[in-house]
Amino acid sequence: MFRINRKNNLFNTIFIYFIWAIISAFIFLLLTNTYYLNVLQSKTREAYNHKLKNLSKTIETTLEEIHHTTAMFSISNDLENVLTTNRGLKYDDFTNITQSVDALQKFHRTKSYINSVFIINKKDNLIISSSGTSSINEYFNLVCHYDDYPKDFWLKLEDQQQKYTIFSPSYVTNTVNGNRREIIPIVQFSSPDTTYNNLLVVNLDNPYMVNLFNENRLSNNSIIFLYNSADEVVIRSDSSITLSLTDKQMIQMSESNLQRDISTIHIEGRRYLVVTNKNHQTNNAICAITPYSDLTRESFSVLMVPLILFFIGIVIVILLSFLLVGKYIHLFTVWRYV
Repeated sequence: MFRINRKNNLFNTIFIYFIWAIISAFIFLLLTNTYYLNVLQSKTREAYNHKLKNLSKTIETTLEEIHHTTAMFSISNDLENVLTTNRGLKYDDFTNITQSVDALQKFHRTKSYINSVFIINKKDNLIISSSGTSSINEYFNLVCHYDDYPKDFWLKLEDQQQKYTIFSPSYVTNTVNGNRREIIPIVQFSSPDTTYNNLLVVNLDNPYMVNLFNENRLSNNSIIFLYNSADEVVIRSDSSITLSLTDKQMIQMSESNLQRDISTIHIEGRRYLVVTNKNHQTNNAICAITPYSDLTRESFSVLMVPLILFFIGIVIVILLSFLLVGKYIHLFTVWRYV
């Protein structure tokens, strides 16, 4: 009986040492993994912030390219006269009109994502576009009918003391050929050297811009949006989630992120990462909202392999401990009887 108790005590003692070693190793690995998980998430946030800045630069470069491309209009004296003139421009001013249409067509072909371009001459009730000329009524009712911007919107639009202004997307319909596209209007108020007296409007292809945003999402659940100085959401990526926030609330949240350096928010009990980058020259800003669970999932997946290997190691150590302890006790028992 005494020998059996000694065997059990020895077995328990050795097994407890193994368990303590395993528990200590597990706690160490848990703390190490938690630390590196936080580091990895922080690095992911920094990398995504850098990626978002690059996207912001890409969008701003795209807009600036369009703006600076209009500088080529000064090469065409006819088109420059059309844009800057204060006098009336009549239909019988054939040379100016023909050369202007030709210059606008060339400008239209410079970028694949330019849907259309036109000049509004309010004094003469005249539209000069890359597709020809028409009256203002005919153009906005038949050729380029905006769902969200009626004719009066364009007639009342005045110089906003900016180089250009980007407006929120709208569908435009050409009732002549039945074509319907979603576009982003950009109104040019000046070229780098000249102020326009007649508005120049460039319609960008919205799906092209949305695709550009989609390519820069951290995950399929991310939402990236661009808003202008008038606090209007101009471009928004696709997303597999829907937030119960209005555009105004999303913009306010983005501004809070800039002013208070708040990188995380809670919406309906879920935690989200918020990253905002703002161009203080144009006052356009790009904001990205990503569920924190996606960020954790991306980081945790990197650390899963060593964690799985550790648990496999624990099972192997436990089995070996039983075998070694049993073998040791057997040898000890044989030695006692010898």
